[in-house]
Order: sequence, then structure tokens, then C-alpha cells
Amino acid sequence: MQDRNGSGLRRPARAAAALTLAAALLAGCAASPAQSPATGETGAQATARPVKTEFTREELLEDFDAAWQIIQEDYIFMSVLEERGMDPQQYYEAARGVMEERAETLEDLSEWMTYLFGNMERRAFSHLSVASLSTYQVYAETYTATPEAGAWDAAIHDVVTAPQTVAIYDWIASNSETLPNMLSGPTSYPVATVSYDEAHKAACFYFPTFNNATVERDAGIVQDALMELYGQGKAVENIVFDITGNGGGDTAYWANNIVAPFGGTYEFREPRFIRDTPRTRWWYQNADLHPVEEYAAEYPLPDFVEEMGLDLYDWSVQHFRCGDSTLPQELLQAKRWLLVDDTVASASAVFTSFCLNTGWATVVGTPTGSYRPSGNPAMFALPNTGLIIRLDLCATPNREGQLGCIYGLNPDILCEGDETPQEAWQRAVESGAS
Repeated sequence: MQDRNGSGLRRPARAAAALTLAAALLAGCAASPAQSPATGETGAQATARPVKTEFTREELLEDFDAAWQIIQEDYIFMSVLEERGMDPQQYYEAARGVMEERAETLEDLSEWMTYLFGNMERRAFSHLSVASLSTYQVYAETYTATPEAGAWDAAIHDVVTAPQTVAIYDWIASNSETLPNMLSGPTSYPVATVSYDEAHKAACFYFPTFNNATVERDAGIVQDALMELYGQGKAVENIVFDITGNGGGDTAYWANNIVAPFGGTYEFREPRFIRDTPRTRWWYQNADLHPVEEYAAEYPLPDFVEEMGLDLYDWSVQHFRCGDSTLPQELLQAKRWLLVDDTVASASAVFTSFCLNTGWATVVGTPTGSYRPSGNPAMFALPNTGLIIRLDLCATPNREGQLGCIYGLNPDILCEGDETPQEAWQRAVESGAS
């Protein structure tokens, strides 16, 4: 799965309805996007080439090799995998051997890329995946229908509007009922729930997913539930947002549906460390990038930067402007809590970082499963099929300076012994912890 439970997409246009999230990239080099490093073609060449939906075995193998080349040259977590006892080359060779014998269809290519990527993801979460139909459609909708988004992330616009990519995902959409889930993506998602804990005077929300498809579905859930409890005369001294088991999705979910009703303005920044390659320059064509030596002159440089061969950095500056609160003062005075566990990743880990950095809620539980700052994973279209592969090109430290994708984010209050995050929260409330 691309982000364990969703697209990982940050949408500047639609998210702005209730809250503005801007990742400002501060620093100084840009690259020309004239030739896509993913395909080696200029835009004119890609447009002139006829689109197709059937492929020879040789074409499928070429795309598999193209994906492997991207991993070899741009996947920054290779040394991490080796330290954790995995040799991706062996998985690549095993998958390619099978494909040489019997690869016949697009599904075969997707299956064996997913096999390779999935084994790598289990050791280092980095959004490494084949973009499903649902993921592609979210990006295509945003970056073709919204001019400001297309200009803001020109690389994404180039990828999702490439003729072969458009053709292949249209074909997948037309055949979604017979194609495997790895290409079509899920069609339904678990619902958020609300309950009231009388003993702890708490409004308790559980959010199993932040998937893009649920952003509009769950609009108003926090606002409406809190106002209902308020109207019933329930005492609400604590508000609990439980995201255990939530692998991520769309930042707009928690920005609009959870944070916005409380109002306020928030800002924090985090460094992102990057390896200087032609694809990185193409992907970050609208960003300014500094040599890591400039960072080291002012701040302690995390150990993983040198170990992973990262030589550029930028600042991800995140602004949250929610305006005035739409809730009564009594609800605004309630203590807010966020419950997390080791499955929290992607957009749900960004929510965790937001709470840790701004104090919006006290975080309780276990370290999250991973962390990388808000923003879109890199996307590259394969030259023959047009299938999109995604992966993170940046690494970020947690507050202790450890590699976020491995060590995740440490909560404010850790579980003790065999406690669940819910039990740890109850202990914290009963002991008066803040």
C-alpha cells in the first residue's frame, strides 16, 4: 500500500476551505523539467508516442528494470535496508526471473513490483508503491482541474497528464471490476466513531483512516458530535482523538475535520534531507535546496545524513490558519489528547507531529510506525506502460534526531509495560498528567 491507508496527498486547493497548509521550501537550486528523468523523454516525445494498453513481455521487463533503476539511483533508504538484513537485489532478481518466464499482462508487472516494493516497505516505510487507480485519480483531479496546484507542483502535473499514464489509468478504471486490488484500490473505508466516557468526562473519537475518499464523507464529524454532547448538557473535560491503527491518507482530513473547528493559527518547521540526483532536481524543481554543510553550521547534523549519503536539505514550513473557532468556550477549554501506536504513518504521523510541535494535543501511546514531513511522495511514470511508482526522496529526524521512517515519533506520554494507548490515557487523566 502506498501509505498503508491512503494517498498521502497534500491538496493545497481543497484543504484551504477550512485550513491552509503550506509547505514552504526554503533554499537555492532549480532544474529544468524539459526531460523527465523517469522516462528519458521530452514532453513532445511522450505526446507523439502512440498510447497503448497491451504490452509485450520485453516492454514489461523494460518497465520493471526502469523501476529498479530508479530505486538504485534515488531510493535513499538502501543502506537502512542493508542494516536491517535485507538485500533488495535478491528480491529484484527473483521477481525478474519469474517475469522472464511468464510475464504477460500489466497485472503481472504490477504484482511483481508490489512484491519487491512490499518487502522493502516492511523494513523502511517510504511510500514505495505502485500508484493505485484511486491514488492516481486524486492526483489527476487536483493537478489538472486546479491551475494553482499544477503550477505549485509542476512535476506532479507532468506525471499525471502524460498521455500514456492517462491512457493506462483510464483502462484500469474501465476494467476495475476484474483487476486485482493492487491496481484498483479499495472501494470502501471504515467509518469514524464517537462515544462518551462518563467516568472521565470525555468525548472520544476514533479515526481508523484519513483516506482521501473519507475527507468529505466525515466533514463536520467533530463539530457536530461535540455540539450534540454540549446540547445534551454532557460535561466534556477531555476530548480524545484515537488514531491507533490509522496508516494515513490525506492531511486535509485531520486539518479540516479535526483541527479547524477549534480555530487558531499554528506554524512549525522541520528539515528534510535529500540526495542530489537528476530525478531529485526534477522533482523539486520549484524548491530551493541548500548543501547540508549550511545546516551543520547552525544545528547538530543527524547521524543518518552522512550514513545515507544525503547532501541537500530544505525546510518544510507548515502554516495552519483555521480562523475563529466554531465551538463554545466550554469545549475549547477541554483537554485534548491524541492516541497513537506503531501503525501510525504518513498523514496520521504528520498529525502526530503537528500535535507534538504545537501542543495542540497531548500525544499518548507508543512510538509511531514511521514519520516523514507533510508533502507528496515523488512520482515517476514508467516508460512503456505509464504506470506510476511512488517513493519518498527525503528523510526527516524525529525530535531525538533519529531517522523518522524507522524510529517514528515518540509521544509525550509513553505506554508503560503492556498498557494499550487507551489505558495509558486513562492513567494520565486519573493522575492529572498534562
